Amino acid sequence: MAFYVNTQKFAGFEVRGPQVPGGLAGFGVQQGVSIPDGGRFALSLVGNRAAMYADTGSGWRLVTAATLQHLPDLTDPDVRAGYRYGFGVRGDAGPAPLLLDAVEGRSIS
Repeated sequence: MAFYVNTQKFAGFEVRGPQVPGGLAGFGVQQGVSIPDGGRFALSLVGNRAAMYADTGSGWRLVTAATLQHLPDLTDPDVRAGYRYGFGVRGDAGPAPLLLDAVEGRSIS
């Protein structure tokens, strides 16, 4: 999962699962990230390499990238079959509304 914390201006990756040591692993945390209202972000996973991109109105740019070390080999189709795409939204700034224009998932075989 790629995450962005607007109130604290950082982004990164989390991987959860029974095969992950401790059940949760964080990677590629980048401080000083700002995605303005109306901005978009995307996660790309190719093999064991994750990348997060943001489009703030002037095209997509790399925010952070990481090799997902110490995890099961995600280049193995049998291992990947045990994982699913997920999406979540959480607000932590009080009663402010959350607005999503769209959510999209793609898989390229």
